[in-house]
Amino acid sequence: MHEVSWRWALTMSVIAVVVGVAALFIGAFVAPIPVSQADALQFMTAVFVRGFLGLVALVAAIILAYVGGYRIQSNFEPTPQTPAPAVASSPLLALFVTPGPRRDALFAGALTLVAYWFFTTIYIAALGRNVGGIGSASSLPSFILARLALGVALAAAGGGAGALGARNAFTRALTRRILSADGGDAPIGPLASDAQPPAAQAETNPRLPIQGE
Repeated sequence: MHEVSWRWALTMSVIAVVVGVAALFIGAFVAPIPVSQADALQFMTAVFVRGFLGLVALVAAIILAYVGGYRIQSNFEPTPQTPAPAVASSPLLALFVTPGPRRDALFAGALTLVAYWFFTTIYIAALGRNVGGIGSASSLPSFILARLALGVALAAAGGGAGALGARNAFTRALTRRILSADGGDAPIGPLASDAQPPAAQAETNPRLPIQGE
């Protein structure tokens, strides 16, 4: 990855981690889960508030992955990438192996969501029981498998968001270039020689005979 790509990837990852952990931490104090589930209304309210905050944090992380991909592509010239002939027939494979800003954007988006997933998982496993009443399940293997499956899904979502942001940035830059080129080449008005009458053109050009001679 390019240096600029690493900078944007790390910046978006740090912001996504802060947003994700803050959502869990705020939910622990705003809507604590009761020790006993006798009060069904309080329990459901806590689950709803925490689920809503978690969803907002996840959407924010995906948007950050998109913005990172968009900004990475915006720092490069909008020239199309030419993959190797061996992978040209597979656009998905070419996206992974062809060097360029679009591949950097894909990796940066995946890194953003992986960082979000990793640190929120560490928070739930280490502090969830003590801060907020959440944590690992009674069966540790099931908790690990569930989090690993979630991590794979989030990495795919982040990579897709980053690649989509890069594609939109490339399309916008290319469209603006085409429109500006068309506007610069279009004629503004008729040429001055076209607006002159035939007599005036004959006077300016002695090779043309004048009527009446």
